Amino acid sequence: MDTKRLVTMMLLTFVVVFGWQMVVDKLYQANPQWKRPGQQANSATTTGPTTQSATRPATSTAGGAAATTGAAIASTQPAGATPAVAAAAAAPTTGLRVVSPATQPAIVTLGADEAFPLVVQIASQGAGLESVTLKEFRGSDRKTQFIFQQPLERGNALTRPMATRSVTVNGNELGVVAEQWNVERQDGRSVTFLLDLGVVRVRKHFELSDRTSPGQGYELLVRHSVENATDAAAKVKLAWTGPVTPPREHPTGPDLQIISAYDDGYQRAAVVHHMIEQFDASKTQFDLTKGEDNVPLLWAGTASVYFTAIERPEPRTPNTTSADYLARVLASGVNAAASDTTQRKVVLSLETTELDLAAGSAAPLELKSSVYLGPRWRKLLATAHYDQFPRDYDASLVLTSGPCGWCTFNWLINGLVWLLGVFHFLVRDWGLAIILLVVLVRSLLHPITKRSQVSMMRMGKLGPEMERLKKKYGDDKDELNRQMMALYKDQGVGAYLGCLPMFLQMPIWIALWSALNTTFELRQAPFFYGLTWIDDLAQQDALVHFGRTLHLPFGMTLSALNLLPLLLGVVFYLQQEFTPKPPATTPEQEMQQKMMKWMSLLFPIFLYNGPSGLNLYILTSTTIGIIESKRIRDHIKQQEEAEKAGKILVDAPKGMKKRRDDDETGPGAKNPKAPKEPKTGFAGWLEQLQKKAADLQREAERGRGK
Repeated sequence: MDTKRLVTMMLLTFVVVFGWQMVVDKLYQANPQWKRPGQQANSATTTGPTTQSATRPATSTAGGAAATTGAAIASTQPAGATPAVAAAAAAPTTGLRVVSPATQPAIVTLGADEAFPLVVQIASQGAGLESVTLKEFRGSDRKTQFIFQQPLERGNALTRPMATRSVTVNGNELGVVAEQWNVERQDGRSVTFLLDLGVVRVRKHFELSDRTSPGQGYELLVRHSVENATDAAAKVKLAWTGPVTPPREHPTGPDLQIISAYDDGYQRAAVVHHMIEQFDASKTQFDLTKGEDNVPLLWAGTASVYFTAIERPEPRTPNTTSADYLARVLASGVNAAASDTTQRKVVLSLETTELDLAAGSAAPLELKSSVYLGPRWRKLLATAHYDQFPRDYDASLVLTSGPCGWCTFNWLINGLVWLLGVFHFLVRDWGLAIILLVVLVRSLLHPITKRSQVSMMRMGKLGPEMERLKKKYGDDKDELNRQMMALYKDQGVGAYLGCLPMFLQMPIWIALWSALNTTFELRQAPFFYGLTWIDDLAQQDALVHFGRTLHLPFGMTLSALNLLPLLLGVVFYLQQEFTPKPPATTPEQEMQQKMMKWMSLLFPIFLYNGPSGLNLYILTSTTIGIIESKRIRDHIKQQEEAEKAGKILVDAPKGMKKRRDDDETGPGAKNPKAPKEPKTGFAGWLEQLQKKAADLQREAERGRGK
C-alpha cells in the first residue's frame, strides 16, 4: 500500500473513532432532508407552531380566570422560546369551566420512607412533578442527593414534567396547565388529584413502586381518569407534558438527548436518539409520533449520559404493545435559539386522539403511563423487567444512529463492560480496572499487530524496487499493479496487512468509547484509590480549574487544565516517530508523512474535554503500543541478523532452543543423535509436506541473494 493511501486510511479511522458523534450531528443539522433511523425525512422538524392548540383561535369561555392565567404563562416565555410551547397555554374555548379549584397550592411527597429509592414531589398546579430525588446518588456537588425532573423554568407551568396541559370535550378545549387541582386522597405511596370541569371530572392518580417491585422502585404510574357528568356520550382528548431534559452530567460536549423507541415488527425496540445540539432556531421541534415506515411509538423520554426519564403510554387494546390513541408526540425546544448549546432545554408533549366517553360516570375513560425515573445503569436496565419487549430500555444505553451504527455492536460493548466489572472486582479501583482492560485487549490483538509491523517493515525495504517498477510500467497501470502484487507475494508482504489492525480495532474502539461513556459505575469514581488528582473518571481530569468557561472557535470550550490530553499529544507524537513507514521516495510523500505526524496532535484536542476514564484508556493503550512496537522491531532485527549469519530463527514457545538444521543430526553436530525413524501414514505425509515447503523457502531465499 502506498503512503498516500495509508495516510488517508489512518486519518479516516481516527476521525471515525474520535469524532464520529460530532461529525454525525453536524451532518444531520446541515442536511435536514436526510433520514435518521426511526424518523421520516423532512417531517421530523418544524419551524413554527404545529400543535392543535397553537393553531386554533382562542374563544371566550366561562373560565375566564383560566384564560388569564394561560395568557400570563405564555407571556413569560424567554426570547427564542418555541412558539408551539407558548401557545399550548392559550385561552380555553366555550363549553368547559373549572368548578371549585383548590384555593391554596399544595405539594404532595411520595416515597419518603426507606422502602422507596425515589422521593417524588407532585404539585397541585397542573398535577405535575415538582421534583424527583434519587436517594442513592449524589449531585454534582457530591454532598446533596441527586434531584431529577424539575420544571425547566419557574413561572412557566408548561415546562413542569407530567403536568396536564389541556382537556378537550366535543371539540371545546380548556387549558388547565396552570390550574390548582384538589387533592382527593393520598398516602405515602400514592396521591389522587381531582379537577371538576363541569361536564366532565378529571382525576389524575400517581403511584410509586417500591424496592420489592419488578422495577425495583424506579417506576411511577400516572393514570388519567375522565368521568362524564352528563347523560350524553362525548368525545374527549387530553394533552400533557412528558419528561423534560435532566441536569447535565458533562459541563461541555454532547450530553443531553431525546430518545424514542418504535416497534420494528420483530419484537424489538428500535431506539432513535436526538442530541440536544440538533435543536436550534430553524428546527425547534422533532415529531416522535411515528418511526420510519410509519411504525408505532413504544415509548419516549429524555436522558443525560447517566440518567434518564422514559414515559411508556400503556395500550388500551389487549394483546398490543403500543398506544394507538396517541395523535402526536413532540420534542420541543424551550430556548432552541440559545447560542450556548449547553443551555438549551427540551420538553416532551403528548396529545391523544378524540376518544369515546360513555354517558354517565359508570364507565370512565382511563389512560395509563408507566414512567421510568432512574439511572442509565446496565446492572438495573439489564434485568428481566426492563430488557424485555416492549420496554427494551437497555437498548437506550448505546448510540446506534448515524453512519457508524453498523459497527456498533451491543454484544461487544456488554462484553467489555462485563470484563471491566471483573477487573474492578479484583483490584477495587475503576481506573486500574481500565488499565487491566487495556492490557487484555492489547494482548489479544498482539498477533495481528505483530504481523502488521512485520509487513510494514518489509514494505519499507521495497521502496527502491517499487520506484523501479513505476518507472518501467508507469504507462501501463494494469501491468504495474500485477508486478507490484507479484513483488508483494514474492516478499511475503500483504498489501493491506499494515492497515488490518486499525480496521479490526475500529469496532473495539467504538465499543470502548460507548462502554466508558455509559458505564454508570465510573460516575464520581476516583482513580487509584483517590490518591491522584482524578476524582471522577466520568469527567475531564481537571488538574487546575479556571473558575470560568472560555468559548473557543468551532464550538469548543475550555474550563480547566487537563493533563491527560496533553500527555496524549506526547505519546501520539512518539507513536508516529516509532511506527514503521514506507520510504518517502518523492517530495509529496515526504510532505504527507510530515502532515501525518502533526495531525496526530489534533486528536488530543478532540479529546481534551473527554472523560478522564476514556483518556486514561487511550493513553495507556498508546503507551503500551509504543513499547510493543519497539520490541517487535528489535525481534525482527535479531531475526535478520541471525539469517545473515546462516541461522534460521523460528518463533517457538519459551524454553525451546533455536538451532541450525544440523545442530543435532547432521555431520559436525555438537550432540549428534541417531536419526529418527521416518513417520508413516498421515503423519508421514505431513512431515514430507513440511520438508518440501522448507526446501522451497530456502531456494527462494537463495534466489533473492540471502
